[in-house]
Amino acid sequence: MRGLGAAGVRAFLADWDPGLPSFFDRFSPEGLGRVLSTVVSEQAGAYASAADMFRFENEPTYVRPVIEGFADAVKRGIGVDWANILQYCGWAVSQPRSRAFDAGEFFFRDPHWGWTRRSVIILLERGFASEPPIPEEFSSRVWDLLSVLANDPDPAASDQWEYEKSNTDPTTHAMNTVRGEALIAVVKYLEWRTGTIRAKGLKPTLSDMPEVLPVLEAKLDLQQEQSLAVRSVFGQALPILAYLDLQWVQSHVEVLFNPGEQYSPLGQVVWESYLVDSRLRADLFALLEQRYRVAVRRPPAKPMYTFRTPQQALAEHVMTAFWWGLSDLESEAAAPLGNTRACRRARERCRSREGAGGVHTMGSYRVV
Repeated sequence: MRGLGAAGVRAFLADWDPGLPSFFDRFSPEGLGRVLSTVVSEQAGAYASAADMFRFENEPTYVRPVIEGFADAVKRGIGVDWANILQYCGWAVSQPRSRAFDAGEFFFRDPHWGWTRRSVIILLERGFASEPPIPEEFSSRVWDLLSVLANDPDPAASDQWEYEKSNTDPTTHAMNTVRGEALIAVVKYLEWRTGTIRAKGLKPTLSDMPEVLPVLEAKLDLQQEQSLAVRSVFGQALPILAYLDLQWVQSHVEVLFNPGEQYSPLGQVVWESYLVDSRLRADLFALLEQRYRVAVRRPPAKPMYTFRTPQQALAEHVMTAFWWGLSDLESEAAAPLGNTRACRRARERCRSREGAGGVHTMGSYRVV
């Protein structure tokens, strides 16, 4: 396949008919797609120029590997033609999510376009983090993609039960769903735009990215979004949101953490995700100090995060705030937290990091 060139590969894929392979067959559309992804990654420049040739309207099994090949090239630091690639991704995202599919093909073909959509998200995330990143001139195209992906039906309401039966925490669950990963990408979009604005010597604010606000508001609307996985992303996003617009965070504290008794797990998951996935910011601590005090006195009966517990993360936040001179909460927390295994582990982690020196970081947002 490497020697065929983009046009030759396109012709081969169009003509090849594997029929319905058995599980032990050597060749299948899925297997051919893995080879295609490798070739695209190795020849990203040529395939980016010819991306429109690979518009297989009824076969996402070949579209997804093309996008995955571009994502792998970006990860390896290879420059790509973002104009053509984003145009191709826009076409892929616009395809009807479902497709005619024979259940017997599950191991050989993509059952829908959802897997392709996730590959688009991964490509964008790698593009945000690459050096150089996606050029700022493509921000509107990037946002057009994210605004669609952030409304994908995955995770479905029925997934909640499956999640609760598993040992997966909400953040991990978000990373394995289209809508959850898309909202994570929205946060990374904010960081990408923040970086481009700061590179001009300007102080970015949320008002510089007004396109993001409707998506954030929609995901906080309990009538539109009740997924714990998706909701958990707001905990991770609090530091960058506070950096860009602390007043916006302040005006949304209640809906973030107190959505009402009926929806209390949706408030709990934001709080726990914030503790577990974020380091402390002085301005956020001041805004949420009363919530910290309540959390110290009344730990959750059933934490949603178990790999690194919210109590351990809470102890780290509390001790860091004490070292910074922001609060005397450590003395108040000594009784309920001081003798717990979580607190002992938190002390060890804090002493081995910058926290003991009085500085914590969150991404590129340094707070002393």
